[in-house]
Amino acid sequence: MGVSYYIVIVRCKVNILKQRLEINMDNNQDFTEYIMPLLELVSNRFKVLHLRAKSAMEIPDRNLYAELLFEKARLLIGLPSLLAKQVDGIGKGHWGNVLNNIEFYAKKATIAIKSGGTSIMAGLLLDPGETNIENNWLERMVNELRNPN
Repeated sequence: MGVSYYIVIVRCKVNILKQRLEINMDNNQDFTEYIMPLLELVSNRFKVLHLRAKSAMEIPDRNLYAELLFEKARLLIGLPSLLAKQVDGIGKGHWGNVLNNIEFYAKKATIAIKSGGTSIMAGLLLDPGETNIENNWLERMVNELRNPN
């Protein structure tokens, strides 16, 4: 399943959520309830791609490994535009910081793709030396947004 197909599914789910919640962008609670499912979907897909790539490397199937890492990077690259297209009013306050961080990691993913370096793509969203995909930046951000205290 390619990234563009996955993004279409995410957009459909987000539109359904938006309609159900009758979003008021001035209400932070509504905004959180709208954007969090999207971030969780992308975070979960990112982890699945990472784990599939890790399995491909163990086989070893270098072509599949590289393909999955490129898909993982493209998922990050598409996230800022997906958020911007789906959510009007993003860019101020706390949510602006979230989007800025997402854009930072999307730029890192773009650099990784341009370099063609699979080791750079394998480490996307991970702190230097970190190997546990459950401890990636997007996952931590989602958890912090869900549980701010």
